[in-house]
Amino acid sequence: MKRLLIIFLFGCFSLSIFAQKLKYSSLTRDLFYLASKGELRANLVGMPKKKIQRRSIRIQRKKALKVLKSVIAKGANVNHKTSLGETPLMAASEIGFFEAVNLLLKSGAKVDQKDKKGNTALIVAAQNNKLDVVKALLKARANRNLKNKDGLSAIDLSFDSEIQEFLKNYK
Repeated sequence: MKRLLIIFLFGCFSLSIFAQKLKYSSLTRDLFYLASKGELRANLVGMPKKKIQRRSIRIQRKKALKVLKSVIAKGANVNHKTSLGETPLMAASEIGFFEAVNLLLKSGAKVDQKDKKGNTALIVAAQNNKLDVVKALLKARANRNLKNKDGLSAIDLSFDSEIQEFLKNYK
């Protein structure tokens, strides 16, 4: 009986270690996510890892946008700041979530709000090389000359020459 109990406990321990490995594998997580959304196994077999990840991100962003629309419709404050002073617009700008940026701007998000470091959404988008977001923010009349606490503007913090040229020449 003791032997059976030891084998059972060893088996449970082994399964929990295996489950932890699955939990931390990004490809496995993406595959499970796509499968849960109705993607057929035949469609996923042989698909390159990057394509699986892009498809997973696209589905996750659609879901996040739907939730964001719902929360805004219920009256959420689109200009709410975290303890670091970051706004939802800054967070969407940082990851390049163009659809969320447009939704937040249409919902009245203040485009030139600063966080505790003095960064605006435009500075964050330029720093992370998100050209589509930079264009959307400038179209919403973001001030490209604002500087953070280190005295750097969006033009200074962008490493992408295309974004730098766009910021310099935008009218």
